[in-house]
Amino acid sequence: MEYNPKYRTDFMTVKYGRAFRRGGTEYISGLIAQGIADGSRTAVITGSWDIKSHIRIPSDFTLIFDGCCLKMADETFDNMFVNEHHGTELGKTPAGTDHNIRLLGKNGAIIDGGTFNGLTERTGRKDGMPPVYKNNLILFTNVDGFETAGLAFHNFRWWAVNHIYCANGHIHDIDLLADDTCIAEDGTVYHGLSLEHYYDMLIKQADGINFRLGCHDMLVENIRGFAGDDVVALTSLNGKMEQTFAVEGYPADLCNITVRHVHACALDSCVRLLCQGGTTLHDILVEDVCDTSDGVHHIRGRALQTIRVGDSHIMYGSRHSTAEEFYNITIRGVRSRAEYALYLGGKSAGNCVFEDIEAFDGGGTIWDCRNDDE
Repeated sequence: MEYNPKYRTDFMTVKYGRAFRRGGTEYISGLIAQGIADGSRTAVITGSWDIKSHIRIPSDFTLIFDGCCLKMADETFDNMFVNEHHGTELGKTPAGTDHNIRLLGKNGAIIDGGTFNGLTERTGRKDGMPPVYKNNLILFTNVDGFETAGLAFHNFRWWAVNHIYCANGHIHDIDLLADDTCIAEDGTVYHGLSLEHYYDMLIKQADGINFRLGCHDMLVENIRGFAGDDVVALTSLNGKMEQTFAVEGYPADLCNITVRHVHACALDSCVRLLCQGGTTLHDILVEDVCDTSDGVHHIRGRALQTIRVGDSHIMYGSRHSTAEEFYNITIRGVRSRAEYALYLGGKSAGNCVFEDIEAFDGGGTIWDCRNDDE
């Protein structure tokens, strides 16, 4: 389906030296409707478009992003793509599980967060602001069977991609480019994140790929680029967001996930594993992770760590996890120039294997902050 003039609004927005057509939500939703009507269950997106509100993707559907650039419109507070039953009462039940969704990029397709809208973890749900997960570019909840591949995510306003109670996913060949804008106390705008000036960052907690409660049987591989906080985060926490999208009768374990071939950098970590408050995180393999911060200008100095396991503070739950809740963790093949290649916090996890951990360019190897006597 080619661009149809009926979607024109007689003007465009210009950003990054590119003209974005308005009406992208309607255009892409129309492509999806046509793909359902003709039985192909496939749609091909081309061109540059502003997106004002979320686009729902049904089960057994493939979206192909062919050299397009999709940008969230200014002053919007919404996701770009969600699964069909996301946020519905049916979507919180097994009957509302969506299946077999594929998002496939080619020819340099970009999904862009656009201009920052002020919605953060601190401002979310306050003074009329929506919850911060509205800033996820892609938010999948209760999806069984999906593939996200060949896409570049730029300027994400919070996490680029978020999954809650999802299963059997394959995310691969992804490029990340977070916003590295900083604002000094005197109002000076500059670029390049650093630990010394963390509070100057315009967009904080800008993770790339996130998995939360109820996610299992995932393969994540070939991830490149730069994230503001964590490149890939496996965080088993039972917060308000997870409770909002919990699926009745489904286990909450975050488990059976492989993350490999992550050659990227972030101010916090390339891969983060966290479990607090009585949740479970287990059977995780992380291998071939390389901190590439020596080759980019988005980070000034060093990242904090390349792999972060646990946390020394109880910041996200009522207590640290136990070895019966956080177990069967294997991390191998890490090359790091961060302050530490491997950070260990909280209490000891059960049955952990750490091997082939290498620091270079003056970085440290292991920072062990675990305290089993708490």
